[in-house]
Amino acid sequence: MYITEIELYRLLNAIPVALSVNAVTDMRYIYVNDCFERVTGYSRGKITGRTPLDINLKIDLEQPAAKNQQAAFTAKTGEKRVCLVTSATAELGGNRCIIMTMEDITALRQAEDELQSLLLVDELTGLYNRRGFVTLGQHQLKIARRMNKDMLLLFADIDGLSRINGGLGRQEGDRALIDTANILKSTFREPDIIARIGGDEFAALVIEASKDHTESISIRFRENLMLHNKKMKRLYKLSVSIGVAHYEPGRPGLINELMEKAGGRMYKRKRK
Repeated sequence: MYITEIELYRLLNAIPVALSVNAVTDMRYIYVNDCFERVTGYSRGKITGRTPLDINLKIDLEQPAAKNQQAAFTAKTGEKRVCLVTSATAELGGNRCIIMTMEDITALRQAEDELQSLLLVDELTGLYNRRGFVTLGQHQLKIARRMNKDMLLLFADIDGLSRINGGLGRQEGDRALIDTANILKSTFREPDIIARIGGDEFAALVIEASKDHTESISIRFRENLMLHNKKMKRLYKLSVSIGVAHYEPGRPGLINELMEKAGGRMYKRKRK
């Protein structure tokens, strides 16, 4: 059965995925279907004769055929979107060309990013959770070793959180956790990594800080804690014990080992 070129393009237009026919030589658009127009915002008349670069579609233009690529593009509205590009060479009307489909996966990518964020962030405080802290912290340790930079890890634990929960209610206990998170945020810089790593335990990885900075960081934290207690006037005074461990690039280790060392010093101070 012979299909005319018009019937073929009509068939391509019925496909519910953004599809284009591109020239092999320079990837210029020869034809796009209706779904392509809806996804990108570019009409057939406006896009014909132009190239993927004109919509900022970042694909491998050197070897576009027989490729499955995840790529970004810019819709006519200026919105950044993500698509899955599948392409293969074909012959249409006696000419070799490239058939390319673009499946819009922007919503899927956004959902994946949100899920990943939930996996790494503590919902109550907005800080990183243990998983996020270990993941980012271990990456920073590798950078510090490569750049020969020292770091400090501060381990903090709220004193008597169970008494706050038991005497004033869980809601007040949650408020104490949020207050501690805010004190840590005001103590450390934006590049530093701060996390709630357990029920009443927190940690902060201080980037490019030597052992000499230990005292000044501890003092700054204590001052912020005192300022909070004076300003907030809760039914209790928030008390937090801390311990600090020093990372030396010449003696590399794991982030968990650094946490254990700082935590040990913190609990030793708490017992005293």
